Amino acid sequence: MFKYYHIIKFLMTHDLKFLKECWGSEFIRRDFKWHRLFKKLLKCQNKYLFWWRLANEMYQFGNKDLQRIAKRINNKLIFKYNCDIGLGAKIGIKMTIQHFIGIVISNKVIIGNNFTCLQNVTIGMGKSEEFNVILGNNVVIGANVCIIGGKINIGDNVTIGALSFIDKSIPSDCIAYSKLKGITIRSTKNS
Repeated sequence: MFKYYHIIKFLMTHDLKFLKECWGSEFIRRDFKWHRLFKKLLKCQNKYLFWWRLANEMYQFGNKDLQRIAKRINNKLIFKYNCDIGLGAKIGIKMTIQHFIGIVISNKVIIGNNFTCLQNVTIGMGKSEEFNVILGNNVVIGANVCIIGGKINIGDNVTIGALSFIDKSIPSDCIAYSKLKGITIRSTKNS
């Protein structure tokens, strides 16, 4: 009961513009209205994106009590969905996760809008204080991809093929995939 009081108080006092935009585009998949949200929560079985967005917002902007509650929510999500997106990760609107199994995204990652991710993906690692992986807008990541290493910047409109290991930056408007001799990057811009 104590937890719900703090969540409701947070929702009543916090600026919910970003959260409503995310819930509308990712969870409800229509314009945000409170009655649509409640209806979707009652009917929908997969509530991961709703709860993760709420926990992440509470973790980033809440006090110590809210951060503790956010961590508890995230731990339950990890256990139920086998998907570990760190609290503190900055992810833009319209995040799509096709299959939640085996996804690990560090809390030191910045991801732009329209992010699509398939199963068994690892993004970011390490305990550095600064963000170590930055993904632009409209990035699609195939199954079984690892994006780890030092500072990595992936531009806008990038598709990363399945089974790729990415350890260097990728420019915008590209398709990248691993081969035996490293990463192949092809531009998608018409010359």
